[in-house]
Amino acid sequence: MIKDLYIVFPLWLLFFPLSVFWISEKIALCGIYHNVDSFFRDKSADAIKKECLVDKLRMILSANIYLSFPFIISYYVVINSTLNEESTISTEEIALFAFMLTLVSLFAIRFLSSPPNFLSSKIPALYPKNEKKDAQKVLNERIVSFFHSFVCAALMILGIIVSANIIADSNVLESNPIIRYQFLGAIVAFYSFSLILLTIFLEITLYKFPPIVQIPQE
Repeated sequence: MIKDLYIVFPLWLLFFPLSVFWISEKIALCGIYHNVDSFFRDKSADAIKKECLVDKLRMILSANIYLSFPFIISYYVVINSTLNEESTISTEEIALFAFMLTLVSLFAIRFLSSPPNFLSSKIPALYPKNEKKDAQKVLNERIVSFFHSFVCAALMILGIIVSANIIADSNVLESNPIIRYQFLGAIVAFYSFSLILLTIFLEITLYKFPPIVQIPQE
């Protein structure tokens, strides 16, 4: 058991701080909105290099893909750990539910933390003591903090489960049911297609109806 602790502790020391920092960076990226001046980049020699909508689509889609992994793992761990042994929910159903919740979460991070201007008028009513822009900033901070805390807490649960299995000298992979590869492939394909469509829809909506709180480009 002592030798296993020598393996587990360095992994925690390295993995957890790096994962917290990495997740916070990606969620913060999706939670802010830089003003966009054009749909495509101006390639003229005198043009100032600014972020265009195509660049933003590429950047947010990349962040969403990276965030998909910790979100899917987090939801799967939370759902699976809360079910008892007599539950009739299959592994495939848990995985499908985790993928669906991840899409909803990525939508909520981008849409609620930087809502389009036609929804911005509804936000001050939630925070009557704050001015319009201050209310938007409060909502942004709370949305980003909520999802960051959730993912980090779920990853901690996953780390505890894996660590306990290592210390107990049990095989983690054998203790979990195997998901059918065909079903998993279909979920990944559907999720990837939905994620691309969702990102395009959100970024075009924010481009047409920019949030009232924007970070100017340098």
